[in-house]
Amino acid sequence: MSSPLHHAVDWVLDPNAAAGTSWTATGLPPGVTVDASGRLTGAGTAKGTYTVTVTARGASGASGAATFVWTVT
Repeated sequence: MSSPLHHAVDWVLDPNAAAGTSWTATGLPPGVTVDASGRLTGAGTAKGTYTVTVTARGASGASGAATFVWTVT
């Protein structure tokens, strides 16, 4: 995944996630956040390569995580 420096992003991690799923993320580029519904918004404010881990937790308590690299160019 990549985005240009200072370019706004507005991405949904999984638009088909079950109701009650909540999301967290670590390692996001500075200036980018994720809300509990899994929506990534903001704009990277520093060029670089970031290792991002997103975690989804279902209403039942089950969870899963995925890690990917995000490059701000």
